[in-house]
Amino acid sequence: MEGMHDKLTRLHAKSLYRQGWKIVDIAAEVGAAEKTVRLWRDAEGWATQLSAEEALEARIVHLVNRADKSDAEFH
Repeated sequence: MEGMHDKLTRLHAKSLYRQGWKIVDIAAEVGAAEKTVRLWRDAEGWATQLSAEEALEARIVHLVNRADKSDAEFH
């Protein structure tokens, strides 16, 4: 059981964090408490360097969650 926030929500939050968003803004965007986002960041080590797999995962989540997708985003 993932709890109140599913994995996609956490991945979206992580993607925003790695794009330079502030915790308060990430929390508002994904509908989670600031404390929860900080806990995810610390528990999952978001501040560490990305592996190629994690970078790809973050990009995919970012693209899936974009409201205004264009063909250029996928090249």
